[in-house]
Order: sequence, then C-alpha cells, then structure tokens
Amino acid sequence: MARTADSAFAAAPKHCRMTQAVIKSPHIHQELGVSRVSGKFELYTDNAGEFRFRLKAGNGENILASEGYKQKASAENGIESVKKNAGDDGRYERKETAAGKHMFNLKATNGQVIGTSQSYASASGRDNGIESVKKNAPDAAVDDKTG
Repeated sequence: MARTADSAFAAAPKHCRMTQAVIKSPHIHQELGVSRVSGKFELYTDNAGEFRFRLKAGNGENILASEGYKQKASAENGIESVKKNAGDDGRYERKETAAGKHMFNLKATNGQVIGTSQSYASASGRDNGIESVKKNAPDAAVDDKTG
C-alpha cells in the first residue's frame, strides 16, 4: 500500500520531522517512497447515453466538466485538448453568472469551449480553480468508466 506524504510526515519521529512544505516536494516523495495524489480525468456515459469527462483534482473535487459527446473518440479528443490548452492562461474565459457567482470556461485554439467549471462564490475561488486545472490537467491519467 502506497504511503501518502501526510502519513509519512505523521509517522516520522518528532525529533526528525521536516516541515510539511518540504516533505511535499516531488523529490522528497521519490526519496521517501510516497505517492503524490494527482488529478485525473474521468470518462463516463451520462443518463442520455452521451460521453462526458470531468477533471478531478487530487482531493477528488470536480474542477472541470465537458459537454456531452455522441462518440467516445470525440470525448477522448476533448481530454487531449484540455491537456494541451490548460497551461495557457489566455484560453480561460472568466465569467460572472446572472446570480453573481464566478465561473470559467476553457477554450480550444478554435474558440470552442472544451470544459466548464463549477460556480464559485468569489473571483479568487474561480482563479484558484483555474490554477488547479493548470496544475492537474497536463499529466492527468484517464479513468475510463464507460465499461
């Protein structure tokens, strides 16, 4: 069973504990044999039979959701487009809803929306969501739940 950084930190003797900021470094993870919890894409079929994906952060929170696609290959192409475009801040459309909440869309180079966020109470929450997509999407694995 893989240990997490937090469990490795808690298990260390009190006199030799490092700060959590240091122990969460990727290099420390390799040296201690602990695993980093990273984001993943979930590919699934909705109730209407369409293929969708969502990007989940390492903590399991949904941070981006797709539209419905008729073909599985189209949803898979959407995932690749998110991975490709996630790091470009210019691809994020920051919006305010009619209810005064904040959200964002991630757009492909052709301007098509490839992912939509949840609604956030504040602009800073939305901006944190964007940073989470930038961090998690490029190397996220795909968990295919379509059967």
